[in-house]
Amino acid sequence: MRNLPKIVLPLLYASAFAIALNAVPASGNHLGRLPESLGFNLQQVQDLYRAGKYAEAIPLAQRGLELHEKKRGPDHPDLVVSLNYLAKLYAALGDSAKAESLYQRALA
Repeated sequence: MRNLPKIVLPLLYASAFAIALNAVPASGNHLGRLPESLGFNLQQVQDLYRAGKYAEAIPLAQRGLELHEKKRGPDHPDLVVSLNYLAKLYAALGDSAKAESLYQRALA
């Protein structure tokens, strides 16, 4: 992450903070998780990220974001989870412009 512009790290921390505040409702269900019947598996994205397979995880994370947007609308606060995962993947690949754009959207 040392090659990222200085703005990305504060955005990363802010998005992580937003997730901590908004991602887990009182019922205990994770807002970032969509039903597997919709074709999205967040665990698979997380596993690929941990394995360093960022390019492989991006299409899955993009699909999750699309499903999330369709289900909850493009401006729903719950989208911060999907936006953050996708941004983390782009940041890991060194695409700071895409990562920053997604982090900014998550913060908005």
